[in-house]
Amino acid sequence: MTDSFAALGLDASLSRAAADAGFDAPSALQRAAIPVLRRGGNAVLVAAPGSGVTATIVLGLLDRLLTGTVHAGTDAAVDRPRALILTATEERATAIAGTAARLARGNGIPIRAWTAAWNRLPSPTLLVAPAGTAAQAIRESALKLDDLETLIIDGLDVVFALEDPAAFDTIVAAIPASAQRVVTLIERTPATDSFIAAQVRRAMVIPAQPAEAGQAEVTGAMSYIVVPPGQKITALARLLRRPRDVVPRIVTRSMAGAAAVREALQLRGWRVEPPAEQVSVVAATEAAQALIAYDVPFDAEALARLDRADGIIMVEARELPHLRAIAAQAGIQLTAVGGSRSTRGGIAAFRASVRAAIEEQDLGAQLALLGPLLEEHAPEEVAAALSALLRQRSSAPATATTASAEAGASDAGRGAAFVRLYISLGSRDGIRPGDLVGAITGEAAIAGDRVGKIDIRDNFSVVEVGAAEADRVIRALNGTTVKGRSLRVDYDRPQSGPARSGPARSGPTRSGPGPRRPRPDGGRRGR
Repeated sequence: MTDSFAALGLDASLSRAAADAGFDAPSALQRAAIPVLRRGGNAVLVAAPGSGVTATIVLGLLDRLLTGTVHAGTDAAVDRPRALILTATEERATAIAGTAARLARGNGIPIRAWTAAWNRLPSPTLLVAPAGTAAQAIRESALKLDDLETLIIDGLDVVFALEDPAAFDTIVAAIPASAQRVVTLIERTPATDSFIAAQVRRAMVIPAQPAEAGQAEVTGAMSYIVVPPGQKITALARLLRRPRDVVPRIVTRSMAGAAAVREALQLRGWRVEPPAEQVSVVAATEAAQALIAYDVPFDAEALARLDRADGIIMVEARELPHLRAIAAQAGIQLTAVGGSRSTRGGIAAFRASVRAAIEEQDLGAQLALLGPLLEEHAPEEVAAALSALLRQRSSAPATATTASAEAGASDAGRGAAFVRLYISLGSRDGIRPGDLVGAITGEAAIAGDRVGKIDIRDNFSVVEVGAAEADRVIRALNGTTVKGRSLRVDYDRPQSGPARSGPARSGPTRSGPGPRRPRPDGGRRGR
């Protein structure tokens, strides 16, 4: 097994930088991927934050950039990078650029994030930018990719969920055909697979067959606690104040991390040195078991070595998909620290639906979207605000359905009432009436005569469906994919007159839904 970064073929300066940054040894992902990346091969990394994926792409890319020349540039207003990393958000771009700058310190590689938090540097060799920002810069001729050698898309599934996929058409059209292409993602979907097949050809998928890891038989359980960025030590101190019969044992990913935790706890009054220790802090390389994992383990094997009886894992929100994936592979059932399940009535049903979404939905994109809010406010406040918005919206469909049903009942002889639904795809997405009918009847399992008129606009569509089936259609279609685009479905604005009825179906009509309601995601198409 390769137990050092130097053995991966990295430049000596990068190996030293990795050691200085606290990386004791490469993870399984880094051992498999870095040699491929530094040689210029196309790759798809199925890995979430917490698996070491950021250091993987940065170290492999920097090693490539150490060869060749730095472009001096002749126009300070135009960037011509040799490498471009695309992200879903400004926050993620800033974080990746910061990691790259630390690891490249002293190597003379100009690095910049195209975000408000980063000062402009002329002609960066490595540019990190949100996908939408990069696409707009290309359209405005502020970014030229003629000299690009490597394109990396960080979190393709999250970018697809938060950004208009049309941005990729602009970017891909501007890159040389010979450029290396690397994609990271948490979960493969039909939309991401379609993009990879078209744009990341002959790519090596790492891990080679992630689907075969599957769900192991459950053999134990552990707890986890979600910690806001920058507040781990405070959260750890609270955990340590809980009464225990044994000396708490804390494990970190690296020896440098263990030293930092020891010092921080000593400053807060804990004894971390024998013989009178109140708490033990070690690195993962020094000991197998631990009561508290200060860092999320890199892989299922490392997770399985933790103390399953009373173990607690400290995790940031962005690392939750990775933790859940390795827990499934290790056969460990996860339970969030805190929370009560003793409820009744409608509140119990609402909490059950939220709990099911936490356990079953792909939340990677939503965690990225909410990251800035979680840094500005307590998680409880963000959750309470979202709950208020959700419960306000959930009451509107019932009212609309009731009103439509009453209108239909009074409209004798015309059959059951129809209501209008907003669907987030339109003619610009290549949507046709048949596509929507097929999606509605197939996903919601309703008869074709329960679909009425279809009005397809540029960016959205309005479809009439039977009032009795409307809720089922909304639940079934939200989050599904049509034409490689994810759907968002809701009731259209309330009707000023009686609800339409009848099974008539047509293509675009001149009658429309009126002014479009503001989207909670700022107008970007989401999953």
